[in-house]
Amino acid sequence: MKHAFDRFVQYLQKNYFSYWIVLGIDTFIALICTWVSFIGIHYITETSKEITSLFHILAISVISSVLGSFLFHTYRNTIRFSQLKELWRLAGSALIKAVCIAMAIWLFLPQTGLHNSQKIVFVLFDGMLTFIAMVGFRIQLILVYELLLNMLNKKNMHILIYGIDDKSVALKVRLMNSSHYKVVGFCIYGTGDSIRRVADLPVYSFKDEECFNKLIHKKCIGGILFARYENTREEEDRLLQYCKRSGLKTLIAPSISEADENGSFHQWVRPIKIEDLLGRSEIHINMEEVMTEFCGKVVLVTGAAGSIGSELCRQLAQMNIKKLIMFDSAESPLHNVRLEFEKNYPDLDFVPVIGDVRVKERLRMVFETYQPQIIFHAAAYKHVPLMEENPCEAVLVNVVG
Repeated sequence: MKHAFDRFVQYLQKNYFSYWIVLGIDTFIALICTWVSFIGIHYITETSKEITSLFHILAISVISSVLGSFLFHTYRNTIRFSQLKELWRLAGSALIKAVCIAMAIWLFLPQTGLHNSQKIVFVLFDGMLTFIAMVGFRIQLILVYELLLNMLNKKNMHILIYGIDDKSVALKVRLMNSSHYKVVGFCIYGTGDSIRRVADLPVYSFKDEECFNKLIHKKCIGGILFARYENTREEEDRLLQYCKRSGLKTLIAPSISEADENGSFHQWVRPIKIEDLLGRSEIHINMEEVMTEFCGKVVLVTGAAGSIGSELCRQLAQMNIKKLIMFDSAESPLHNVRLEFEKNYPDLDFVPVIGDVRVKERLRMVFETYQPQIIFHAAAYKHVPLMEENPCEAVLVNVVG
């Protein structure tokens, strides 16, 4: 039963009511409203009903309703995405119907059993009732559709959208049909409460990490979604760090530039990558060209026992180089790197050399002995604030060395 329900809701997500079905329902609503108005005005005024006139008025109601729908295209809008600005179309359609019925009553159907003032009340009441009924029909459909979606997606990951601008609201609407995520609100940095609402969802504010953690645990939040790349860079040292320490997913909506040649996206939402924080596109390296450049060469790596130098050596070991010279001043770390390479790269011709880049004679001996063709100088101080406090050593190693 549940599987059938899920398939039914998924069918509704991917399909829309036919234009003609919407037109038929609107026409039927207009017909019922005219009948109710006609019966109601005669009941209130206690006048006799002219059945022939009723049928004529109902026929005119159907024709004028169809005419109004065609003129204002009320049947062409996708109901689930209806907005307030579309109400004028429904009002225009109801007005066309009211004008047509008024003209018919005064010009062609004088025998309705109603006085002129009662006719005016009937026409106005019929037009207003038709407008209200068509609006109510659309509201009911939207509410039922959202209820079905909530029932289907109740197990989806709960996420908050960062920001309350137009793009954030548009992203919320876009994710209404998501089978993976459920937007439960918006979040912003600052002080306040959740009384404020945007797009019918609460806006949560946080002033520090403690408030943020309370929020995500209270609302069972699984991730934070960013609508703009600029926001990820602004929150790199604050919100992104909060999420990292809390184990939350950080997501972003792709930009237009990430669409394929057909204008569609492979993912509406994806995890944040380092390129999003750098503000530039990913750099792709052609490894075949790099390997061709290093193949058969003698390569010297200074600072080979450090974190950067040792990783350089690991990469070079896979490029079919002729010889690798590992130069470093730290004996124990260099010995550990040597043991690692003897185990993992037994066919690699490498030489560990103890020395200091500040000693020219030692470097001259290495160059004369091994004649390196390519040099990677990784023996440098890299902690900028600390080196600003010790500029002499920084110059000796990073400049002179």
